[in-house]
Amino acid sequence: MNAPLTQSEDALLHHDGLFILGSVPGLMVETFAWAFHVGTMFFAVYALRRKGAYHSRPKTVLMVIVLFMFLVSTTLFTLHIYQFAVQVKGIYVTSMVKGQSLTEKGAPSAVLSDKVDFASDILFEFEFLIGDAVVLWRTWAVWSPHGSPTSTHSIVILPIVLWISSFGCLLAWVITRVTQAIEPLHWLDFNFRNDDPEFLLLTNYILSLVVNGVSTILTGYKAWKHRNLIKDSFTVLSVPTRAGRTLALLVESGMIYFVLFSILFFDFVPNPNTAGIAASIIASLGDQVMSLYPTLIIILVQREQTIWDSPEVWEAITTVAFEPGTHYEDIVV
Repeated sequence: MNAPLTQSEDALLHHDGLFILGSVPGLMVETFAWAFHVGTMFFAVYALRRKGAYHSRPKTVLMVIVLFMFLVSTTLFTLHIYQFAVQVKGIYVTSMVKGQSLTEKGAPSAVLSDKVDFASDILFEFEFLIGDAVVLWRTWAVWSPHGSPTSTHSIVILPIVLWISSFGCLLAWVITRVTQAIEPLHWLDFNFRNDDPEFLLLTNYILSLVVNGVSTILTGYKAWKHRNLIKDSFTVLSVPTRAGRTLALLVESGMIYFVLFSILFFDFVPNPNTAGIAASIIASLGDQVMSLYPTLIIILVQREQTIWDSPEVWEAITTVAFEPGTHYEDIVV
């Protein structure tokens, strides 16, 4: 007669069941999101090459960002598949050694799963930092006096300082995680929701959110000034210029990104059972959405369309000054 499950073995099976229940819907959603990312990545590369200035420095940088963000999202997707396979294999597929308990059998897969969590957290936060860097670049271009790439308005220093602080929190989190949790415990009891260093990761997340919010507000202010300038300068009102439409696009996309960013706070719910499957789906989708953001911005700007565009054809003024010497080409690269 088989011995009944111990309390620890029952807890292990319960935890593994919750993991599978949350992982399957998340992986399904992430698969479709990743496939969509593949298409947008190729379209963005095509759009950048099609403009005939492929070898210009700004477009080369944007090309690298698009490809790098796709690489990061693909790595995260692969890690999630690997984590799911390791967990299932360790509990249900691997043969049990004589005299080995179920807890001992599942220990190696738990350690591997924790390592994947650690790597995924780092890559996920880097997605935020890179996305924020793209937003800062746009804000810098809009506010740069005289079109100089090496100078900028003093007000843009605020989101730049916040971005540097966010990056510092991520580095501090990695260091404290290694020194306080990984080295002394050897990957045991790895639970970021109950670990003090996680405060640093949450701070990094909040600072990234603030960077995007401040940058969107600054760009929105420039869009408002530009609109007033056009209204005062031309007798035909309500005719959006090419630059005005691009600024509107940056503001709209920044607001949407801010909302999506805020929804991802589900991932920091203290009790993972509270959010359940919804949190798992949001977290999985967030990995792809965050890396998609810069790519979608590039595509929409190249197509010169905003969310609220009508199919009507507008006359466009291709060169409009924001600061003396700063032109439309500086913000659409």
